[in-house]
Amino acid sequence: SVPVIAAYASNLVTGGNVTSGNVSGGNVTGGNVTGGNVTGGNVTDGNLKLESCNGVFLALNQSGTEYYVYKVGAKTRIEIPSSYNGKPVTGIGKSAFEDSSVVSVIIPDSIKYIGDSAFEDCRSLYSITIPDSVESIGNYAFYVWVYSYGSYSALKNISLGNGVKSIGSYAFAYARISSINIPASVSYIDDTAFCGCDNLESINVSEDNQRYSS
Repeated sequence: SVPVIAAYASNLVTGGNVTSGNVSGGNVTGGNVTGGNVTGGNVTDGNLKLESCNGVFLALNQSGTEYYVYKVGAKTRIEIPSSYNGKPVTGIGKSAFEDSSVVSVIIPDSIKYIGDSAFEDCRSLYSITIPDSVESIGNYAFYVWVYSYGSYSALKNISLGNGVKSIGSYAFAYARISSINIPASVSYIDDTAFCGCDNLESINVSEDNQRYSS
């Protein structure tokens, strides 16, 4: 990896990993962009052109009509934009925040899905509010791997929006929550979704839920 890179004007950086420092202008292609600040220029990873906004990198979907969060940068407090360049930001992609040091994330009501492993191993994330717009929470979305004594998730507060329909396998495994409210909209919860949540004392299901009860 390259510890510090400063690219200016029309300089071109190809290959390798950009893991710190500031990139202003120019083009960054290939490798992994996992930190630092990108201001201006083009950022590409493989065939994807990435746009930097509010501490995250955004990518267009295949139809070119919507953006999704592709990767987080170096910031630890994130407010995901609801739109960029006149197009909505509608998803948090697979592994977008995985193994990052993010502490807090504000998810806008434009987001429809949270992808597999989106926040996996985010050990400093202590609270998350999922807006009503989100319909699906992917496998391992907020999973934290407990590999040794004391290496637990910091996640103590989870608020599920009233639009959530499905919660994937190990989605909140090992979270430190004591209670969870399941809205009426939820029709699928994988058996392992709350695996290892040893502090979980109560699961409160909406009386209007047609699939589950508490």
